[in-house]
Amino acid sequence: MNKTPSMEPFFRRILPRLGEVFGSVGYIALGPSLRARVELANDSNCGGLYNGFRVEVIHRQNGLIDSVFIPWADALGAKRKDTRPDWVGPFEVKANVSSDWYIAVPADEKPLAAALDRYLKIWS
Repeated sequence: MNKTPSMEPFFRRILPRLGEVFGSVGYIALGPSLRARVELANDSNCGGLYNGFRVEVIHRQNGLIDSVFIPWADALGAKRKDTRPDWVGPFEVKANVSSDWYIAVPADEKPLAAALDRYLKIWS
């Protein structure tokens, strides 16, 4: 039986301010009544393949306030740490293969947290 690797270490490395993590979803408290739900997602509905974050801002009593998809390619640019010439595809995580970058490894992961923080500041 194949067990999908835990995504928690990846989440916590990229987004250290996360509170709880459940599977491919993490939560951040933005205030007394607001939470951000950050989910590994993709823009092509291909199960187990992720190329961005779906971020939802949720009010504890009124529900969903806003939702946005943040593609990793937009935040990371094209600089890579790996030297594999056989992969020119985007930065991806394949949950059924590993709980980390699939082949293409970004040179710097910090822009992901910065892009998320920039969006969440609107609601903080």
